[in-house]
Formats: sequence, C-alpha cells, structure tokens
Amino acid sequence: MACSSQRLKERLLKRAEQQGRPDDNLKATQRRLMNFKQNAVPLVKYFQEKGLIITVSPPVYTSENCCGYI
Repeated sequence: MACSSQRLKERLLKRAEQQGRPDDNLKATQRRLMNFKQNAVPLVKYFQEKGLIITVSPPVYTSENCCGYI
C-alpha cells in the first residue's frame, strides 16, 4: 500500500488511542516508518523494475482509504 508518512503516522496513533496500544506512540511510529523505508522500499522498487508490481487506486477516496493500493 502506498501512503504518505504523515497519513500512516495519523492512522497508527489513532489505532493506539482506539485500542489502548502503548507501543504505537509517535517515537515508535517514526522508527517503524524509517525501518520500512530502509528495508521494504528497495524491495518494492526492485520488483517494480521487473514489472511485477502494479499500482491501483480505490474507486473513491475517503478518510479510511486515502492511500493508493499496490
């Protein structure tokens, strides 16, 4: 799923609030996003270059699905 870092932070912090998850604080969220960018993004780029990943968008953007899907 492709989504802005800001939106991902908002969603994780909202999840923490709703589910009472102390591990979903701002510092942990930023660390997870940094790890994702360092580890997963190169893999996604590799598979995109091989033509094995396509990007599709949901038909209607709402606050719940504002991210594009890969």
